[in-house]
Amino acid sequence: MVVRSPVQVDGQHCGQTVLVVEDEWVLRATLADYLRDCGFDVSEAASADEAVELLAGGLSVALVISDVRMPGARDGIHLAEWVAENRPGLPVVLASGAAGPGRETEAMRHAHWWLGKPYKFEELDRAINKVLQAGS
Repeated sequence: MVVRSPVQVDGQHCGQTVLVVEDEWVLRATLADYLRDCGFDVSEAASADEAVELLAGGLSVALVISDVRMPGARDGIHLAEWVAENRPGLPVVLASGAAGPGRETEAMRHAHWWLGKPYKFEELDRAINKVLQAGS
């Protein structure tokens, strides 16, 4: 595993909980570990369906970071739509290496930030800072 320095995420956000939604467990674990190194508490979901169950069950989070393409009844865009309808104000960052410009436009109706995969942690840092500062 590559050793990397933690994100340059604003200290005011440390201790907040981030929900990481990713079906590929290696990517999910890497991202979750990185965010924990940055001082975030992390909850994990392997699908958008599982994320909705957690959020509908009352899981309190400051941010959702989700892949777009996942198995199940919902993808990341549907998750962002569900969040917008059921947890207004909860920021969603979507990431995808497969979605084209049309899907990205569709996603941004409900997401707060879009990351193209693969992305660098610096890009993730910028997204986290922007969406959490906007909600402060």
